[in-house]
Amino acid sequence: MGPNGFSQIQAAVQAAQDGDTILVRVPPNGGPTYDAVDVAGKALTIAAEPSTRQAKVSSVSVHDLPAGKTVVLSGVNALGGSPAAPSIWLRSNAGSVRLVSCNSRGAPAPFFSVLLATPAMTISSSSGSAAFASCGLVGGLGDRPTTDPRNPGARGLEMQDSIAAAFDSSIMGGQGDSCSFAIGVASLGGDGVFVGHSALPGRLLLSNSSVQGGPGGEAGCFPPLYCVSGNGGTGLRLGSGAAVTLQTTTPVGGPPGPQEAPGCGSTGAVGPAVANQGSLQVRPTPAIALRSPTVAGEGQTIPLTFTGTPGDQVFLLAGAQTMFRELAAGVLLVQPGPTAFPQRGPLGILGTSGTLTLAYPLPRLPAGIGAANLWLQAFATHADGKRTMGSFSVVTMLDSGF
Repeated sequence: MGPNGFSQIQAAVQAAQDGDTILVRVPPNGGPTYDAVDVAGKALTIAAEPSTRQAKVSSVSVHDLPAGKTVVLSGVNALGGSPAAPSIWLRSNAGSVRLVSCNSRGAPAPFFSVLLATPAMTISSSSGSAAFASCGLVGGLGDRPTTDPRNPGARGLEMQDSIAAAFDSSIMGGQGDSCSFAIGVASLGGDGVFVGHSALPGRLLLSNSSVQGGPGGEAGCFPPLYCVSGNGGTGLRLGSGAAVTLQTTTPVGGPPGPQEAPGCGSTGAVGPAVANQGSLQVRPTPAIALRSPTVAGEGQTIPLTFTGTPGDQVFLLAGAQTMFRELAAGVLLVQPGPTAFPQRGPLGILGTSGTLTLAYPLPRLPAGIGAANLWLQAFATHADGKRTMGSFSVVTMLDSGF
């Protein structure tokens, strides 16, 4: 993507073969906002370069991915361009979808429309797995100036009949619609996270993440008529049969909506932290976070930064493939091997700052390979001898000719 390449990411997706890497070069000014991206049944990596920037897109959909195939979205910022679908939609996938360093904001409710705001990310009807790390999700704004009061903010993350894990991320529901002289009460904020189950399993790990319901809608001021600001959204909502595990993550209800002016109307209530009709487990061991560049040249040395509890012993898994295995210590996302990507550890002890940064040499790519993904995952041994699988990262290694 960029000079002398495709002008749209979707054109590159359509031209790509299974296993290809699409590199989106992002200029200092942030570059354009690309049209919607739709990946159907094809293993691909879409990565923004350099790692410090994000490629802006209207929306992203990954669907009908067969088992054994993987899609990687790295450094993508979905801005919510479609009022009819989630900004990031992962659906009907038997394969694996992984996102790192991504942002997504749901679309606001359209003006004078029956459509509601959309979630930042929806994962639905998938027998495979999804995982994301270092991402920010905010549900769409329920902002539609009509006389219909049922216009809540959208969910930050909506899951139905799917299995996923989230690490080191921020997830928040969207703000509810405001009230007016025609509507006496503003709308609810959206759920931060919803997990539902009807046919396929619905399970989610939330590790070292911020989860919050959306703010309630604003109380408008129309003297002598006043209205009530909306209640905050629910931080985490579990449907019947759904299961969520929390690790170093405490859901928080959304704040009530603000008032347009002091003394203008009354204020709603803070939303509940959790609404649980399923199974909620809190894992007592602390999390361990890993950050790395997401794009780098072969043979380069990159920094790896681990953050956790002082005194923890840090280890690293590295491999050429991803997996999803739920263990007592967490979710294992890296399939170790081959020897070019060895398991490394122990790497060191977290000092009083709780942070450890190390230099990691990348291997050279085999002849004829232009790009390949290196999967990394941290894990830690705590003072009591217990272990925790930490967050993951993926480094897209580029041939020196790029």
